[in-house]
Amino acid sequence: MFERNYNIISAKYKKFLLPTVILSMAMYMSIIIDGIIVGNLIGPNALAAIALLIPITGLFSTIYWTFGIGGSVLSAIAKAERNEMKSRIYFSLSIISLLVIGLVIAILGFFYIGEISKVFFK
Repeated sequence: MFERNYNIISAKYKKFLLPTVILSMAMYMSIIIDGIIVGNLIGPNALAAIALLIPITGLFSTIYWTFGIGGSVLSAIAKAERNEMKSRIYFSLSIISLLVIGLVIAILGFFYIGEISKVFFK
């Protein structure tokens, strides 16, 4: 009876593809430029420290992207199903989860910074 039309989804995908690619390129360019600046101004030890931290920042970004994008997708699906309450719950749950995870990471980082730095910079 109702046939799905994916033209809107395809158009939105094409609309957001270029900004997403540019965002990824900008992130990696900032890593390269940081490496050049730190390597030339501070030295090879500081450059090694930055190189060690890149996977850690990638891990944190992955956690935040997972909850942020996942929550927004679930919320959009619920909105498409005309279930406003479910959409609000998904959105609120993803925001609260991000805040709690960020707070836990900040607290653990504050109290265990000495141990963390010993592991990575021995």
